[in-house]
Amino acid sequence: MITTTERARIFISCGQNDKKGEVEVVKKVADELSSCGFDPYIAVEESTIRGLTENLFPKIRDYEYFLFIDFARERLGDAKEPCRGSLFAQQELAIAAYLQKDKVLAFQENGVKERDGMIGAWQLNVIHFSDRDSLQKIVCDEVSHQWKSNWQNSLTLCPSGKPRSQLRPPNDKARFFGIRVHNCHLYKDSLNTYAYLDKVVEVSSGKPIQFDAVELRWGGYIFPNARIQAGQSRDLNAFCILESAPNKPCFIALTDAPNYYTPDITAPGEWILTYTVRGDGVPGTTRNFCLKMDATKNGIRFEPC
Repeated sequence: MITTTERARIFISCGQNDKKGEVEVVKKVADELSSCGFDPYIAVEESTIRGLTENLFPKIRDYEYFLFIDFARERLGDAKEPCRGSLFAQQELAIAAYLQKDKVLAFQENGVKERDGMIGAWQLNVIHFSDRDSLQKIVCDEVSHQWKSNWQNSLTLCPSGKPRSQLRPPNDKARFFGIRVHNCHLYKDSLNTYAYLDKVVEVSSGKPIQFDAVELRWGGYIFPNARIQAGQSRDLNAFCILESAPNKPCFIALTDAPNYYTPDITAPGEWILTYTVRGDGVPGTTRNFCLKMDATKNGIRFEPC
């Protein structure tokens, strides 16, 4: 089992009325969470559809934790009436509910209307606070008690170590170079996980090689889609090098057409190979690897760019 060194990310949804000091309070909360080992992100109000779809929505979807802080705004009526909270934060909470986020903590300032908006619809257990100056400690204590900081909702790619040797028909020795795909999630398996070589670029010319991508083969496995258990890894066959052709990587694709998937690399040089892994349950990832060949059978380097 591999232990990820990535820090768990927290999406902080909150009011940001600078005139009422909310921004300064939330920055202190974020600093405290960072000191506790987390990677906090303060949601910024987006004014365009593109900003929402490219920035906020993916972060709400992919971040490990969702933290909702509801500050008291103006009263809904006379002095006896409760206050409203932040409308924008309520909208982000609605998105989190739609995405079925299961790691949510909600803090609400005293005076805000009880069970209002998505708080009531989702039936969240709200933690109330009255002193903004001590909010960062209250939040960090609760977060540290309920959440873990040493994981991410993601897959990662890294070289799998020394290449392994194996005979390939008709009795040609081959060295297999692999990529280790690690599921960093604590309790979700990555199901139906597929891997692809998306792009090959020659470094000296900057020119990409044109080819049609198909599924790559997992190490020791005959099917294109694999299950990667939570906190576990699987090896992917990045390519192999035959002893009889030391400058021609063979990409082990799941296809019945031998000429369908052959990026034309036949000479010494340096190449950037872009691999992508996608599955169900855990967000996929893409990473560039550098392949260097110097015309000798042992002069091959394969490492992250």
